[in-house]
Amino acid sequence: MQTTFILWSWLDCYCTQQIRTALSAPIPETWIGRLAKHVHTLILTRGASRELRPAEFGLEGLDAVYAFKQRKSLDLDIPQELVVAVVIDIIARWLQFPTTGQSRPRGWFVDSIVHACGPNILFLDSVWFAFRNLSTEVFGDPSTKITTPAAYRPLAAALAAYPLEPLIYPGYESLRQPTLFQAAVHGRRDFLLPFRECAPSRARSRLPGNCFDPVHARTLGGLFSGLLFRGVFFATPFGLQATTYFPNPDAWNVECAKYPSQPVDFFCNIRAYSSAKCNRGVHLVPCFWEVINSPSCANWEKNTCKGAYDFTECYKFLTASNPTRFREIGGLIGFLLTADFAYAGAVSLPTVDTVGKIIRDINKGGVKGLARLGLIPQPEAAKKGFKKSDVTVVKGGFSRLYRFLDVKLSDASKKRMVFDAIMVENGLCKLTRWDSLKLITL
Repeated sequence: MQTTFILWSWLDCYCTQQIRTALSAPIPETWIGRLAKHVHTLILTRGASRELRPAEFGLEGLDAVYAFKQRKSLDLDIPQELVVAVVIDIIARWLQFPTTGQSRPRGWFVDSIVHACGPNILFLDSVWFAFRNLSTEVFGDPSTKITTPAAYRPLAAALAAYPLEPLIYPGYESLRQPTLFQAAVHGRRDFLLPFRECAPSRARSRLPGNCFDPVHARTLGGLFSGLLFRGVFFATPFGLQATTYFPNPDAWNVECAKYPSQPVDFFCNIRAYSSAKCNRGVHLVPCFWEVINSPSCANWEKNTCKGAYDFTECYKFLTASNPTRFREIGGLIGFLLTADFAYAGAVSLPTVDTVGKIIRDINKGGVKGLARLGLIPQPEAAKKGFKKSDVTVVKGGFSRLYRFLDVKLSDASKKRMVFDAIMVENGLCKLTRWDSLKLITL
């Protein structure tokens, strides 16, 4: 991709600039300039058809010929664009550029996305796939003929409007000696960043065409895609590269086929939620789809159509047990998924009390975080983990933390971090992880 980009950028950008400069200069200094002046004279004087050879303009040793054809029906004012087009064509043929096929449109494609997102975007597998299949992947129509760089303007505009990843730490890259804490959080943002909506996987999942695009979230396909996001591919390379709205399992299979020979952890990170003791994986895809098409999910679109589906009711729906509705969607993942749908406009946002109660029900990182901050008593140990604290105590501790942050944080900071009860719960879980990893001392 880089080679294609550099070659066509040299021809279409650098050479074009050299030609324009030469046409306004009395005596051009470069071979491109001399060629441009000569072509301009031939067109202006309606010069006879002839062969143009590189050696005439200082390119010795290049065995190539361009058949220049006489222009007979031209005005006295020669359009500069005509001269540019002819000279570019001559150079392309002398240097054996592939003037037919997809090479030039591919160069324009790379130019568009590099200017919009920077060169690192070229490392994405999905970009390589799009590069190889421009008409279908970029324009959605295999019959599309790409004849000008302007065809990519909508793509460039979309990339500029929806960056692949928000800037989490302004100036982070300029830090000469980031602390252990800064480096650790920056390197594992999905796992350690307290601002959940700013983490890479969540930021990408909200982009148009992905699983939590509000256009799709209230459909059964949106429910299916959300389950796959949290139950299968959260915090994976696949989730950061693929298009992640799947109206059905066939769409999932088609998207996965774009990443052949990838290892299992490309599609599923079993440690995404800190514990590898789980049974998450791609084998859940048909299981989720089977449940979605059962009577138990018949009311999803009705309940979410106006975005007023009660947060607690949605949480109970996703985490239903006896029998289990969705495999591997327990309390924690169910809460995270309900929150995802709330941000997508399918579910109502929760109150502070609601989140406090669910934190107590989950009885994991959120409760540990409150205890380590001294906002609730240390929970009593049990055979597995620790006993659940009194719900009123947990709700009270969480409410005090929320009110404190709400008062102390500036409005600008709260806006940037998407401050609300969901974010505070996420921050508590990350606090627990920071402590367990010895990144902080409480």
